[in-house]
Amino acid sequence: MPDWFYETVTALPAVLWMIVGVGLPAALALLPRTAWRDRPFLALCAIAFGAALTTAWMFVLGTIGGATGTPLLTPTEIGLGMIRRFESR
Repeated sequence: MPDWFYETVTALPAVLWMIVGVGLPAALALLPRTAWRDRPFLALCAIAFGAALTTAWMFVLGTIGGATGTPLLTPTEIGLGMIRRFESR
């Protein structure tokens, strides 16, 4: 088995969550309804919004963690913060 295959399979759930779980709801919320029919545009916006929102959340965690001296930039905190954001809706 190639070396890259294990890392790809391991990271796939996180990438899918970033795109489908974070990016797609954000794209659907921010784009007008007429843009929903254009599937390639919607997919590209889901990728872009998912990456942007995840990066913004990680920046907030890193900034607060650096200011307080506590390690907040962990996979658990990153994932829980993204899940909590969408479970209140």
